[in-house]
Amino acid sequence: MGRVLDQALGYAVAMTEATTLDHRMRLCRVWVLGGILLLGYVLIGLALPMMAGTATVTRIAFAAATVLFAIGWRGVGSVTARRPLGTVALILLGVWPWVMDLLWLVFPATPSSLAAMPIVPVGTVVQLLVAIVAVTQIARAGVVPQPWSWTPTIALVMVVLAQVLMMAFASISHDQTALVAAMDVAALAQAVAVAGVGVVAIVLATRAEPGGRG
Repeated sequence: MGRVLDQALGYAVAMTEATTLDHRMRLCRVWVLGGILLLGYVLIGLALPMMAGTATVTRIAFAAATVLFAIGWRGVGSVTARRPLGTVALILLGVWPWVMDLLWLVFPATPSSLAAMPIVPVGTVVQLLVAIVAVTQIARAGVVPQPWSWTPTIALVMVVLAQVLMMAFASISHDQTALVAAMDVAALAQAVAVAGVGVVAIVLATRAEPGGRG
């Protein structure tokens, strides 16, 4: 009887270890792929900014990354722990450019419609609120280890500060060259912020990989 119990216990332990190993492998794949997609979004946008189709490719890369991080794969890898609020916010953040396109179709860009429906300001505010919800839920979900769970929040702060400073500079400067330079700096800050999130995701994935330190 004791031998049977020992065998059963050994089998249960082996199954638990196998399940844990499979969990970590899937998490590793999700975060590595998500990080690569974010880095691809940044590198393609910086290297080929004027090439036809670049905007579509970068949109798809960013949306795919956010959906992957939000949902995970086979129940593993979701940085929001699949909690509805954070998951929906993160997915919505990724597909937001298409949401804006839809709004422009519903409200065509005519002088009268723009006066009645300021799409760009409203869209920007809503996008910011969605981003705040997403990064807050990631930090609170407990899936990404501390302090790295605050990386998306730091990235969002970088982007917002860069945009605010750029707009403040644009309001006081009449030098077009300086204004273009300020816009380039804001775009670079956004690229660095997104790339930083991608790099952290890949590093955390390698630590979670079987045999890693995580």
